[in-house]
Amino acid sequence: SLCLLCVSQKGLQENELYELLQSDGNASYLWLYKFLAAMKEILVPICGYLKFFHSLFQSAVEHKYFKDAEARLIYHKRLEIYFRSKPDIYKRKMEEFPFQLSQLIIRRRGMANSVDPSENGGLLNSQEAIAERKPIKLRSAVEGLIFVHRLKKRSNVYPRSVLIEDDLWTEEDMLE
Repeated sequence: SLCLLCVSQKGLQENELYELLQSDGNASYLWLYKFLAAMKEILVPICGYLKFFHSLFQSAVEHKYFKDAEARLIYHKRLEIYFRSKPDIYKRKMEEFPFQLSQLIIRRRGMANSVDPSENGGLLNSQEAIAERKPIKLRSAVEGLIFVHRLKKRSNVYPRSVLIEDDLWTEEDMLE
């Protein structure tokens, strides 16, 4: 649960944390209540979101549980799946889903461009890295627009190079 809070953009609401833990079969309301009571010095509710009281606590959790990039990617994926399943009118989906999606793409690209112990001195060339990219499936044009906007703000990735699949919208439609 602390890992989920680390990778969230604004923190998580108690009900979101409960639903995420419930999907793994790891939580009951009683367990969550006891957990939050035990963590009252570390986690604080701010504007309805559970957040770390200080960034040092978040850094400690990251140091302990995110030893490699793959571990962090797993939690971004869990949040992305959770918020993707929410209805489009859910405000938190519009806040958190594009962020999680962009983090998945940026981190996967970082992993693809990092050291690979196989050949060529362990480095992938740019054509191999492009070939390993997976298309992004967006359910609506709004999700696509928000994703592209946040991707532009948070990285140096040129949005036209992002592969996007959608039934109704093409990549050019979303960028115009």
